[in-house]
This record gives sequence, structure tokens and C-alpha cells, in this order.
Amino acid sequence: MGTLFNQNVRIRYSVEKKEVESFLDDIKSLSVRHKVSIENVLEAYKVKELERTTDLYVDNGDIHDEQMTGVGELLKELIGAIEILKREE
Repeated sequence: MGTLFNQNVRIRYSVEKKEVESFLDDIKSLSVRHKVSIENVLEAYKVKELERTTDLYVDNGDIHDEQMTGVGELLKELIGAIEILKREE
């Protein structure tokens, strides 16, 4: 999980030809095994991808909440330091 001051570099991924071929083989195999059309297998993949996307949004929201809490704590510290300085005047 990312942190306010220590964000890991994001890794970029590319798709290789062998991965596409493997994916197509999997689609065909699932279609035969479950006696459904290739289109239905692809729709099932789409549904799973929507679930994945939703999970990523939830995780991102959790990270955002944690980071906002961190910012809030830093602001409280800053306000406290300013108040101490004001009292010392």
C-alpha cells in the first residue's frame, strides 16, 4: 500500500503475443468445456474484470482515506506549532 511520503514507482506492463495466444486458447477451451459460446466466455471475463475494477476502486479509496488522515495529522501538528509560536510572542 502506498504511503504519503514513500510512494512506490508504478510498474508498466505490456502484453506479449504468447500471452494473447494463451488467452485465446483458454477462451476456446472454456467454451468447449462448459458448452457455451466464445462470446459467453468473453462476457464472463468482462464480468470478472468489472469485479476486479470495483475491488481496485475500494482499495484506492482506503489508501486515499489513510493518506488524508496523514495530511490531517500533519496539519494538526502545524497548527499546534503555530499556536506555540504565537504564545511565545
